[in-house]
Amino acid sequence: TNVVRLYPNPADNLLTLETKSAGIDAVQLRTVAGQPVSVPVRKQTERTMQLDVSALPTGTYIVTLQTGGQLISRRFVK
Repeated sequence: TNVVRLYPNPADNLLTLETKSAGIDAVQLRTVAGQPVSVPVRKQTERTMQLDVSALPTGTYIVTLQTGGQLISRRFVK
């Protein structure tokens, strides 16, 4: 089982995604209503990714990561 961490949560400017074992293959960000949102990637390594969420309106969002053949969704608050 792959473990995914999102921090800080709530996030103001940068949201860091981190996986324990497999690398991050793809990331999708959506509002809780399901609308896709695009944000810039500030930094990426094999197992971490920093997203610039500073331009997003305040609210709750869902991040879906594709990692190690799995889709894992986590909520975060802006």
